[in-house]
Amino acid sequence: MRMTPKHASLPMYDFAGVAEATDLLWSHLKRGPLSEFYDAPDRLTRGMDLWDLWQRENLFLAQTCGFPFVHKLRGQVGLVGTPDYGVVPEKPGWYYSVILCRQDDPRRTLADFEGAKFALNETGSQSGCHALMHTLNTQFGTEKLLGGSLLTGAHVHSALAVLEGEADIAAVDIVTWLHVQRDHPEGSGLRVLVQTEPTPGLPYMTANAQDAAQLGECISEGIQSLPAQTAKALFLKGVWRSSEADYDIIEARAHAAKAVFESYFPNGLAH
Repeated sequence: MRMTPKHASLPMYDFAGVAEATDLLWSHLKRGPLSEFYDAPDRLTRGMDLWDLWQRENLFLAQTCGFPFVHKLRGQVGLVGTPDYGVVPEKPGWYYSVILCRQDDPRRTLADFEGAKFALNETGSQSGCHALMHTLNTQFGTEKLLGGSLLTGAHVHSALAVLEGEADIAAVDIVTWLHVQRDHPEGSGLRVLVQTEPTPGLPYMTANAQDAAQLGECISEGIQSLPAQTAKALFLKGVWRSSEADYDIIEARAHAAKAVFESYFPNGLAH
């Protein structure tokens, strides 16, 4: 049975410098195995509020962050799979964050940044916030190491906030960091202070009304045949056929670091 869903979006790494490659990825998927089963949207949806997009009944495909998936979306959407960017070779589909500081900052360990200001994209971000909270909880327990925070709205903005001295450190997901290093010359002014522990990466999902397993097969097959130049531009290696249970680790770590999170954000999550 052919379907006519309305919305497809790949917003997590849809940076201006690779927007053309992202469009090429979508047109390749649409012409490939998807065409056998679906009337996929001709174009990617851009500019829509992400929470509105993710919860649409006519959502065909979208990418989300792991924390929103386990915190609110799991059970309301179908998990299609997780793209693999090759950043954790022994665990395809996993990723981690890098905690960045300025290249000329003399401090060398996270402990050296006691009282420092940190930038983050949003409190509901696994890579920008909760990976950092888990790291702080693992290394320092419930002791409040850092000082104030700066909400920036995007990983790239967090990196630039550190570079421009508005914050001292920021946790940025590794795939974004690869894009920054390649496409933003100013990124050379930053360095990696420490890496966080890996977790499952940013999953693809679809509305519950659709067959997520079949869609996952189509997406996986299409990405495997993606032209090398497009794949390289997006750092895309393949698709891991992940399960909902694989994401339990994100929920468990957030629960363990709850007291640390609340010490920095007593008002809780802000979307």
